[in-house]
Amino acid sequence: MKKPSTNPSLSQFGDTFRNGSEVLSKSTATVKKLIANNLKHHLLENDSKNNHTNKNHQSFSFYEGASQDFIPIKNIQDEMIITKDGRYLSVIEILPINFFQKSKDRKASIARSFSEIFQNKYVRWQLKILRDSGDSFETINNIKKNCPKQINPSVKDSLNNYCMYLHQLAAKGSIVERFFFIWEYSGLDGVKSREENEIAQAMRIEKASIIQSLHDCGNVCLSHKDENLFISEFLYMYFNRNTRKKESIYERYSRISEDFRKFKLMTGIEKELTYSDLIAPKGLYFINKNYVMEDGLYYGYIGFSSNSWPTGVYTGWLNRFNYGADVDMDIIGKFVPPNISMALLTQYQNATHADVSALYRKGRTEKADLKLAKYQNVKDVIDNMNAGADIYDVCIILTVRATSPNELHSHIREICHDLKRKCHIQPDSCYLCCEDYFRLCMPFLYTSPTFSRLKHNVLSTKLGCFYPFTSLTINDPNGFVLGVTEANQTLSPDNFNTNYYVNANMLILGTSGAGKTYTEELIGHRAFLNGKRCFYIIPKKGYQYKRGCSIVDGLYVQLVPGSKHCINLMEIRPEGKIDLSQIDDDTIVLNESLLAKKITNILLWINVQLDTPMTSSVYAQLNKILISLYASFGITDNNDSIFADVNKTSLKKMPILSDFYAAIPNESLYENIKLVLDTWISGSCKNMNGQTNVDLNNPYIVFDCDEDIIGDRLLPAFLLIAFEMVYSVVKSSTTTRDIIFLDEVWKMMTNLECAKLVYNMIKIIRGYLGSAILATQEMNDFLRGMQEYGESVLNNTALVILLRMNENDLNRVAGTYKLSSDECEKILKFRHGDALVVSNGDKIKAHIIPSKRENDAFKDDTVVA
Repeated sequence: MKKPSTNPSLSQFGDTFRNGSEVLSKSTATVKKLIANNLKHHLLENDSKNNHTNKNHQSFSFYEGASQDFIPIKNIQDEMIITKDGRYLSVIEILPINFFQKSKDRKASIARSFSEIFQNKYVRWQLKILRDSGDSFETINNIKKNCPKQINPSVKDSLNNYCMYLHQLAAKGSIVERFFFIWEYSGLDGVKSREENEIAQAMRIEKASIIQSLHDCGNVCLSHKDENLFISEFLYMYFNRNTRKKESIYERYSRISEDFRKFKLMTGIEKELTYSDLIAPKGLYFINKNYVMEDGLYYGYIGFSSNSWPTGVYTGWLNRFNYGADVDMDIIGKFVPPNISMALLTQYQNATHADVSALYRKGRTEKADLKLAKYQNVKDVIDNMNAGADIYDVCIILTVRATSPNELHSHIREICHDLKRKCHIQPDSCYLCCEDYFRLCMPFLYTSPTFSRLKHNVLSTKLGCFYPFTSLTINDPNGFVLGVTEANQTLSPDNFNTNYYVNANMLILGTSGAGKTYTEELIGHRAFLNGKRCFYIIPKKGYQYKRGCSIVDGLYVQLVPGSKHCINLMEIRPEGKIDLSQIDDDTIVLNESLLAKKITNILLWINVQLDTPMTSSVYAQLNKILISLYASFGITDNNDSIFADVNKTSLKKMPILSDFYAAIPNESLYENIKLVLDTWISGSCKNMNGQTNVDLNNPYIVFDCDEDIIGDRLLPAFLLIAFEMVYSVVKSSTTTRDIIFLDEVWKMMTNLECAKLVYNMIKIIRGYLGSAILATQEMNDFLRGMQEYGESVLNNTALVILLRMNENDLNRVAGTYKLSSDECEKILKFRHGDALVVSNGDKIKAHIIPSKRENDAFKDDTVVA
């Protein structure tokens, strides 16, 4: 799946694209051509006239034949394209699903939901499928923009290595597909408003209806903070398939703006930057009979002749015509008014009926049978129209791109051969009509003589068969690249994408040796390079993460008895404001005091170490003792009391465990409590009795809580310290996206209250721009250890990565993720690096691919001290 850029709106570059701005009536040429054609003329004219009047708005001749002439945009505003001929269009980008994995009934349901879109009688619409060779341009730009600590040599080397890896991955021929639906404002019952506010409101209502129908199909429609900017980027990408890899729309804006500024200084002529200037390709030529030259590439077109369409098709049949990268597909429709179509059909039916009768009388039975079949077909269409169906004229066009005329000719010949010999479809050539094809395929919904030649009548109830979103791809430039799919498509999910995932949580399941640790590190490493903060809590073999930590200048913390590191359990950290829109409606979030939360967690930490839970009376007394202790440090239920200054730049000194110990009375009632604390004050864990000495500002931290050193009895307590601190760090900042990796988290969750704490975090963390990634190779222990919360945790992870699993564990999850017997068989036979990614109910088989630098850092071959 590929998500559009989230760069700021074009309005931030200046006032050129303010609402209501007018595009010049005549398209302009590039600045270089303007200077070449007009500069000398203007300078000579000014010298001869010796005219000192204001020349800012002088008229001048424009360069003829500029590519801007073919961009008919008057403005982009209110989520609409306003064309120069006064039409209003809008665009939606749709993410595909794994359609062919669905059941027969579900496929039929999807087709019905899709056909509901066309009940709105859109006067013109277009389904545009763009296919490109996988390129890493946008992903690399995001990484270079988002990666922290780039001046550090290790981080810089990792960044360069990742970029090189992405270039190599793209060079292997991966394919990126993007799907768009474009429609034109049709008015209400054919009556169009002239008020732009009313038109914009009507288009928003239509958009919501389309999105709902696609949602019923299982598709996600991308939304954007700035829809006008999304439309601009889409158009720029469409017309500049070559240039966009080297120059973004923002870089073009800056370059042209600077050229216009220089032009004004030289000529005194003020030129306004328009959308046509911004979007037009670098070069557009129709000088050859067989192809179009656009933006340094050669374009050819293949239409499906209307009389050769197959008579019976299944939903998803268009997938047959996926000819790989550099071959786009357009399905273009035009509404036929029922009064016109009904009159023509009735006339044709009557004439056909007369022909049939005449042929039977003459004994020409074979021809009569053919005519009778046509008569019956027309009768069925009329019956459907009487039942409320509409007719659309529809055409299908393939656009083929190449870097040379010979390559283009060869590719078109291969496709035409396949269409004729294997699909029995007669291809329509673009010979002598390339410009007509070009205008027809543009996302501006122009019809042309070519459309009239290619159009095929289709009932609105049958348009469900044209459902094209059948091949799931996850290629998000804001995400982490996991590897490639079976179809050689780059797999790059962004688990923070709210358009696609209901939460940002992930689950990694795999047996020993399947690559669970490897996968965790690879995800964290690449997410870090794309600007995410990553925190690992590792209860087993944490040393395996040390090398990976070092190549991004991360912090490796041994949180074990006797180490040099200390996390002050009693430290209270501030919390940012939670975004309630990002969490489930049934999740209860209390704005309680930070002090109350901390005291609850301290008492929970003590409880997990007791043989029997503390009594209610002891709990209540310890609660009072802690309130009094914090008060002595100036900390109360007022959350601002934790700060040492009014500007809230630093925290007050916090009590430590020995302060708590000293505040507890020497009474038999508290004997067990003091015995627990003894271990942390004067025993083997006394290194934890102090202020925090770990740099929690480091964006990549591994907490090694090795159970072989800590022991089973104290392991939950150490894990809880790390968990509570990391979670507080995540909650303290709502401006960064954070990931908490919880490896074998069930080890700290044998206590019901601990399990509840982690479960609540998993449900709430998205509200703090956070994500939890859980990993285990012990599925039975995971579900048993998390007690009643195990299944709930599985249901709150939107993205699941299944590595090789043993049969027992696989049986536990097969029902949860609706795995088929074939999928289960594949998982049992997975090799290291193979994975089945489960996303929104769809499954994608993938291969996880590291770079050499990552492989050297992550592979488990040498124990690192």
